[in-house]
Amino acid sequence: MMSDRYESAEALLRDYYRLSTEYRYKVDKYIRNLMRIQRAENGEKAQIGRIERMFKKERDGAEYICNFCGRTEAEAHHMIMGPGKVVICDECVKLCEELMSGKDMIDVEIVE
Repeated sequence: MMSDRYESAEALLRDYYRLSTEYRYKVDKYIRNLMRIQRAENGEKAQIGRIERMFKKERDGAEYICNFCGRTEAEAHHMIMGPGKVVICDECVKLCEELMSGKDMIDVEIVE
């Protein structure tokens, strides 16, 4: 008779090896399926955790990062959030103003 609860891996293996080949195959298949389910659940939990952290960051007024230069809110004086949560810092705005006015033109492509 097999145990309902195993205190050690050795006891579990002992009962496993007592099974017929047919039942061992079924047990192996069952364990593989359980492992697939566990991996899927862990992947979902990780993704849910990333989404929750993203919303928490937005909700808590966390630091924004300029999408153009990578400066953080602490490194810039002002940050402007545009449509689609695009963020630009005051330094990049100044650079854009200079580029658009023709001052100190550098090799930059302006897309209209």
